[in-house]
Amino acid sequence: MDSITPRGKRALNKEANRDAILEAAQDVFAELSFGGSSVRDIIGRTGLASGTFYNYFRSKEEVFGALLDEMADELRFRLQHLREEAPDCLTLARGSFEIYYRCILEHRRLYLVLRRNMGTVRLQVETPGMLAGFVDLLADIEMAVSHGGLTAADNQRITAATVGMALEIGDKLLRETPPDIAGAARFSADFLIGGIMTMQSLAQMPDEARVAQA
Repeated sequence: MDSITPRGKRALNKEANRDAILEAAQDVFAELSFGGSSVRDIIGRTGLASGTFYNYFRSKEEVFGALLDEMADELRFRLQHLREEAPDCLTLARGSFEIYYRCILEHRRLYLVLRRNMGTVRLQVETPGMLAGFVDLLADIEMAVSHGGLTAADNQRITAATVGMALEIGDKLLRETPPDIAGAARFSADFLIGGIMTMQSLAQMPDEARVAQA
């Protein structure tokens, strides 16, 4: 006897339809690029009626934002326990980079879509998941520099530099066989924390001493 209620079946069907749209969108964006694709291309891959698509999303931009949010939410979920348990900033940084690099390798197709459409990603940074990801990253960095002489603007620049480094090293990992995730995470964290410590030290020096130190 089927124990699933009609309401439960509708909920499962709605979830399946949404998943089908997101899965098709990844294929379309990967093959045609975001700019070169249309809602019609996505619908054509799903086998769903066009009206069904618009029950879930109003545009391809919303679909793209949903894909980014799902990846960001998964990263946040994985990082939450680490943030609670890491005994120091270096352990936190190494663990965070390792989780990030493992995630992009597990979601290679979506990551490649993201990298090929970085202009659109910047436009989507206000979506809840993406915004939360940047807020978390900034919070981690602010904890690392809380005892130094760096400014809020410095913290934001460090965040931007960290994002750039993680993206470039992530690209390199995708080309490695096998990918050295642990080595990449260790390098990234040591580079980040070492750079912050150097900046903190330099921030305490007068300009003349900085020149002599260099």
